[in-house]
Amino acid sequence: MNANPKVMAIAAHPDDVELLCAGTMARLAKAGHEVVLVHMTYGDKGGRDDPDELARTRHAEALESASLIGATVDGRFCGDLELYPDEPTIARLGELWRRHAPDVVFTHRPDDYHPDHRITGELALATGVQVAPQTPIWFMDTIGGVEFEPTVVVDIQETLDLKIQMLECHRSQMTWMSTARHTHMPYMVRSAAGWRGVLSGLTAAEGFQPAVAGATWPFEEVPSRPVLGSRKETA
Repeated sequence: MNANPKVMAIAAHPDDVELLCAGTMARLAKAGHEVVLVHMTYGDKGGRDDPDELARTRHAEALESASLIGATVDGRFCGDLELYPDEPTIARLGELWRRHAPDVVFTHRPDDYHPDHRITGELALATGVQVAPQTPIWFMDTIGGVEFEPTVVVDIQETLDLKIQMLECHRSQMTWMSTARHTHMPYMVRSAAGWRGVLSGLTAAEGFQPAVAGATWPFEEVPSRPVLGSRKETA
């Protein structure tokens, strides 16, 4: 693997990385890794605005967020809930994958609660097999940690505030989640980080699972910690 592995996070929606693994992405970017954030959908149904206008708004918000860590944004294949694990989409993701040539990929777990998340995970795994079968794939947490048991966690105490700043760039979603879902997204993220931190004696952390059981965490300069009490020493 390269001395500074290139990292690609393949997420379903424009704010998923910020919710689930932006603290780790920020640490990797700070350590000198090139970070690419791929959004499979436009995010055009995450609100009541006109879908085309919302898609433009959310893309602008995503670019603003990514700029805070110097990351590249790519993807945007289709509208929300229009994503399918079919060969044409695998081919499009494969073209993107070859263009960026990542050394490590992060994505959703294929049994996530959200259909777009699940399909994104399926697509990432299928594309990886076709394009770069040796590239390690790691699953990022679920929102709120629902039905996800990380094998390792990454300390994000030093980047938690930056993670929140990235999230707050997604103003359309902050408003939508507050009014329609009665959810305060920064509070949710800080709570999840605190909960994951408890798993390994940290103040704030993000959790991950390898797509291949027993895989070794690939970043020495941004180390992971095994979950307390776990017999799976993958760090």
